[in-house]
Amino acid sequence: MLGSHGRISSGKLDYIDALRGTAALFIVVYHLSLLKIPDLLLDPIMFTQHSVILFFIISSFTLYLSMDNRQDEEGRFLMFYLRRFFRIAPLFYSMIIFYIFANYLIYDHLPSVMELFSNIFFLFNFSASYFESIVWTGWSIGVEMIFYLLMPLIFLVVNTIRRSVIFIAFTIGFRDLFKMIFPEVLVDKYSHESFITNFPVFAIGISCYLVYKYYIPRVNGSYRSAVSMLLFLPSAILFCLMATNRLPFLIPSRPIPWNCWYALAFGLLLLSLSLYQNKLLVNRVTRFYGNISYSVYLVHPVLVYSLGPAYRFVYDHANIPDALNFCLCLLLTLAVVTPIAFLTYHLIETPGIRYGKRLIARL
Repeated sequence: MLGSHGRISSGKLDYIDALRGTAALFIVVYHLSLLKIPDLLLDPIMFTQHSVILFFIISSFTLYLSMDNRQDEEGRFLMFYLRRFFRIAPLFYSMIIFYIFANYLIYDHLPSVMELFSNIFFLFNFSASYFESIVWTGWSIGVEMIFYLLMPLIFLVVNTIRRSVIFIAFTIGFRDLFKMIFPEVLVDKYSHESFITNFPVFAIGISCYLVYKYYIPRVNGSYRSAVSMLLFLPSAILFCLMATNRLPFLIPSRPIPWNCWYALAFGLLLLSLSLYQNKLLVNRVTRFYGNISYSVYLVHPVLVYSLGPAYRFVYDHANIPDALNFCLCLLLTLAVVTPIAFLTYHLIETPGIRYGKRLIARL
């Protein structure tokens, strides 16, 4: 609901945590996709790689929510940057140190000064050479940090639904113009993992928030579940088309790029859950993983890599179908990833957030 001064006073948004947790689990599933999988499951499992788009949608949505709820905070933009830094940097820097030592001990490799500099200052997504980051899966952090840098300015300008729609069109146009002027830059993996390519996704997340702010509170309580279903159905249809790889045959990639269709599906799902929290998606398990999702996201790749011999053992000795082998490997992965992510959340993430809050309180 809208509170005083236009704030959104909806309390803790459990469905946001649940969606974060779902996205983190889906990314883990995707990084097991190199295992032997039945053809029937291949497309749905490959679809999970696009869960990073859900993280971007949630990011722009919640940051707008946070900025709205801190309208009266003195120096709120400086405070915004400090909160984001101490939320992201402690674990990210810890993982940089880990990977530097691991790469040196195993491969006798050290990052160049420029690569290290770009990672410490979160500039690596500006470079087609370093965009993947020293930290495995860290490319998305580079994308997020650029959005954080621009966020206060965007927040001041894009504050109505009409402006948000114009902003979506602007980000798509900017992406296409950049590709036209610099066709040699956005190629290969960088074409999918650059900020320019993902800029429209954040714009769609902003539109979702503004719909949430201006229209969701108007929905009468007796109609909330019905409206939720109306939002969920097109989202589910898009998910089915994308998970079975049929969307390209029905919808052209121009003028709307593919990642925008994924963003639209995730955005509709988010708005649907804001009206009615489906227990299949919003439950204790998904909310738990939502709390530790950042740790799950950053620590799981090296653990998946380290578990390679265990996966081979399962496939070689478990006399069961490949689909069950995959599920068994997934359970094994979660059994290892979950406690380690839980520890890094409490030992690195939480102290970093607390320190940021203490610093802000002294300013």
